[in-house]
Amino acid sequence: MATKKTNLNQYGICTNKGKCHLADSRERQEIPLNKPFVCSNPECGKPLMKVAPPKPKGKGKVLWLIICIVVLAGAITWALIALLGHNGETVEQEPLNPGYQNTDSLTMVQPGPESGTADVSEETDSLTLVAEPEEPAEEAVEEPAPATTSTTTTAPAKPSISVPFGTYSGPANGLDGEIRVTRAYSLDLRNAAHETLELQPGDVITKTKFKNGELVGGYWKRGSEARSFHR
Repeated sequence: MATKKTNLNQYGICTNKGKCHLADSRERQEIPLNKPFVCSNPECGKPLMKVAPPKPKGKGKVLWLIICIVVLAGAITWALIALLGHNGETVEQEPLNPGYQNTDSLTMVQPGPESGTADVSEETDSLTLVAEPEEPAEEAVEEPAPATTSTTTTAPAKPSISVPFGTYSGPANGLDGEIRVTRAYSLDLRNAAHETLELQPGDVITKTKFKNGELVGGYWKRGSEARSFHR
């Protein structure tokens, strides 16, 4: 029994580029396993980068030759089958109506307005076809669409913001609006110190906050004076 030959060599490429011509040409070097795995160039001697061994020559060409022969043989076989299959064969065409016999002549008689039969005669056989009168197509009756009543729902009007001591401008919910004070007014701040904010015409309250239509917070300003409050 033949034993498979084992490659006892290892292959590598020198990476000492610019200093070794074998590295510049990327030449694959074959080093025996019992030798140091370094560049065979005496002037270099640097370690090699291990690569795969070269593929045996001739096997690839033989494989392609075998594939080409198999493909060519298959094409020739199919060509012979196609040629022999149609040589000397006759194809019989079936009649359009296999239940009826071919006749030499046919005489068609159109049915009259009150007749629903048609007589077909031929020299050898006679055949009578009974055609059912066509029923008139029913006209499609389009049912009227159910009457619809359009209802328009009107969203309830949002309560407008009003203050007893000035004019308000801003969103309807009173958030981040502005009040310009038009008359003197003592605004109770409702805190533990029982403070009141004495408003005068010309004062401005910005960054307003309302709850249920009532002012509950904001930023008061009069000239250089200013303060925020929350009620």
